[in-house]
Amino acid sequence: MQTAVQKSVTVVEPVIRVIAAAVALSAVGTVLRMRMMSHEVRTFSDAWWIVRTGFFNSYMDMAVVWGAASVCLLFLLLTGRSQRLQAAIVRLFISFVIYCLLLACVNVVAVRFIGGSLTYQWIYYADLFHSFTARTVISPVLNYSALVMVGLLLLAWIAVFAASCRTLRMLDRSGLLRRALTLGVVVMAGYIVLATRRTDHSEDGEGFITNPSLEIVMTAMAAPATGFIETENAVAPTQLPPPLGSRALLPAGLDKAQIHNVVLVVMESVGARYVAGSGSEEAAGWTPRIASYRGSTLAFRNIYAHAPMSTKTLYSLLTSRYPTFSFEIETTKFASARMQTLSGRLKAAGLRTAFFMSGDLEFQYQGSFIEGKGFDLRADMRSIPCALPIYLDSSPEWPHLDLVDDRCTTEALTHWIDAQAGHPFFAMLWTGNTHVPYFNSTPPTEGSFSSDPKQNRYLGAVQLSDAAIGNVLDHLRQRGLLESTLVVVIGDHGEAFGEHGRRAHGTDIFEEQTHVPLLLINQQISTPEPNNTLGGMIDIAPTILHVLGLAPELTWEGRSVFDPNRPGRVYMFAPNLDMVAGYRQDHQKFMYRLSRDKASVYDLANDPGETRNLADGESARAIRSILSGWLRDQERRNKELRTASR
Repeated sequence: MQTAVQKSVTVVEPVIRVIAAAVALSAVGTVLRMRMMSHEVRTFSDAWWIVRTGFFNSYMDMAVVWGAASVCLLFLLLTGRSQRLQAAIVRLFISFVIYCLLLACVNVVAVRFIGGSLTYQWIYYADLFHSFTARTVISPVLNYSALVMVGLLLLAWIAVFAASCRTLRMLDRSGLLRRALTLGVVVMAGYIVLATRRTDHSEDGEGFITNPSLEIVMTAMAAPATGFIETENAVAPTQLPPPLGSRALLPAGLDKAQIHNVVLVVMESVGARYVAGSGSEEAAGWTPRIASYRGSTLAFRNIYAHAPMSTKTLYSLLTSRYPTFSFEIETTKFASARMQTLSGRLKAAGLRTAFFMSGDLEFQYQGSFIEGKGFDLRADMRSIPCALPIYLDSSPEWPHLDLVDDRCTTEALTHWIDAQAGHPFFAMLWTGNTHVPYFNSTPPTEGSFSSDPKQNRYLGAVQLSDAAIGNVLDHLRQRGLLESTLVVVIGDHGEAFGEHGRRAHGTDIFEEQTHVPLLLINQQISTPEPNNTLGGMIDIAPTILHVLGLAPELTWEGRSVFDPNRPGRVYMFAPNLDMVAGYRQDHQKFMYRLSRDKASVYDLANDPGETRNLADGESARAIRSILSGWLRDQERRNKELRTASR
């Protein structure tokens, strides 16, 4: 009799602790889900909406924790009397619970920051702790108030755990534990079934539901691009004739202009909708200095980033190659690859060359990548002098972060131009104020205001970057260089502010993240209407060579925007959340989400906000065939590049 009692106690106590740990995590996790939704609330009357939505959105978290608890309970029942093994199982499960709790805290910030749950791809891309930029991006998660909140949540978990243990022991002593557990299983099953029907499974709502632990595992196991390449009936990209470099193809005035210099301005995280000439009418209020040069500008309306990530854009701008359909970083993957670059071609043509970046060239190893690519000078936040306040969130733990003000960067650029007056030059300017969290900005002084405080702050940063770019244009005009200089203004990608459930960039290929401005500014250009040529980042380098009258680079993928022999599609992708790929053709956008096996088609002429999905079974098959053919061609090109670089 005593042995039976001892065995019962030996088995029951570990079971109680596992169940109590799961109950505590379920309770605290539900509170975190409610916290995740709280930024949507404007009045106290929405409190019930927070409770209801957070409660039902927790069902995947519940499924994960109770699935893991069930496995532990099974092992406990199989261990017999081995108290040491039972204790190890309990400790392992509690460690898993604490990990899930900490990850859930980080995931609350991630959903607000990237519009979806953490994924393996996003963690890889974030390049945490390598550079100043990455550290500043994650600093909101590591500040004092956030750490206090995590501590309070841990204390809350301990309190619920202790209370649950006492309750379960009381039920065990009264002989009601088995009945209570049976009832709990029935209630949990019913809750999960009901929650799957009540939650928002659309693209906008998916990020508020997904369990981060499960999402990281599933995205880490996702098939690579080469698996998608094997799709049957793949349609190979159309083979085009050799590129044309005749200056007779250039717009009137530019074909006879004596262009000797180039300034390539890359506006960080600025989409087409915010720049005068490429965006809406109100864009002139956000970029008034650029708008003041409208009479000397040729604006393009249909230009795209191939991936809404800075390093991938840098790669495409310099090499005129599509970035790899992967979360891997080209600036490391192809750092030593032998390929012709825009800067290399222009240096060989006798131009002085320089690269100016407001941010940190160590981010994603960009500095190492551009080294040896033909730049005489590389300057970033470490070397650009600045008398302006340049850091937004400096602290003793993270001093002097994260970028120099764009006005200081442009001042360094103009000093460099003046240093050797009369010598042709190529300068690449990469702004930084508009990168999240939108540095040194104030609410916009002109143009429309936004109801979103973050977007309003962003618009202030856009105005500051515009002022800095205006300083460069004014300097060139005052020095008599504007007529002989081609100024190219482009955005490296766009920025999302809640559209399609996304924020910031790098998460999707909707217009707000991939549609970018392209302005060619020169006194010889004056067109009343914008150009509707469809193109992308790979076309910028060939266009610059074309305007300068240099022979086209036959190894490049891109074509001058003035070359009539252009492909009818521009491809794009975002690997961080859903592994989504797509392309634009004519006025339609085609998208395919590999992680969810879902196709989308949008008519941009009638639905610029991409709200009505026109895809059907036939179009889905066509999209898969076209994308798999393109990816197969890209894999071949990258393999040839790696082979040639050995």
